[in-house]
Amino acid sequence: MNKIYTKYHKCQQLMPPKKTTSKSPKYWIGNKGFPSQKAVKEHVSAVLDEIGWTFVSKDHPKFEFFCELLQNHPNYAQKWGSGVEGFQLTPNPTTGRDYHLILHRSDGSKEAASWNACCGLAGQPQLKMAMRHAIRDQVIAFRQNSSSVCALCGTLEEPFEVDHHEPQFEQICETFLSTAGNDVPTKFAKLQPDCFTVFCPEDSHFEQIWAKYHMKNAVLRILCRHCNGSRAKG
Repeated sequence: MNKIYTKYHKCQQLMPPKKTTSKSPKYWIGNKGFPSQKAVKEHVSAVLDEIGWTFVSKDHPKFEFFCELLQNHPNYAQKWGSGVEGFQLTPNPTTGRDYHLILHRSDGSKEAASWNACCGLAGQPQLKMAMRHAIRDQVIAFRQNSSSVCALCGTLEEPFEVDHHEPQFEQICETFLSTAGNDVPTKFAKLQPDCFTVFCPEDSHFEQIWAKYHMKNAVLRILCRHCNGSRAKG
């Protein structure tokens, strides 16, 4: 059995998304769809205003929401790290207002994460989130075994992030899926207690083939946060 399911025995089955039409949502947070990126940001902003500057622990009613939001982050595997125990919402250090999101990890470390960067995941939401989760160990291993220098600007100043060079992650996904035929999963599971969208146990073979394809075709590199954030993602 896939190691994902041996670590967490509790999986909540998710319904597959409806077929896309011109009026279907294009952006997602978990199973909740939105017609535009603006609508996503407005929804997240409303949630932030609702709870204010606070600490969202695992027993907080919005913990699952923030887990699903974080899974949209282009570098979520690195952000999640050893696991997240809670989300700290503080005033933005630059403006003194708005919201600054800090992740409190299981190993005691902390990491800032832009909630704005989590508002742009489009396409097949559950499938792409499960595909990201399936290759997170590869991304983490690459970061741990790489030098701390930006491949673009050469800075030695942290923080650093792992970037898919060429082909980019979306391109790798689409090329792989174009060869998968009718074998592409349409049902997904919710990994507990972390609330990640993952492949169901019966799709472990598809997951393994995808992970091997990514390992063979992905060209990863280390970028500083500024270079990675300013690079167009395709």
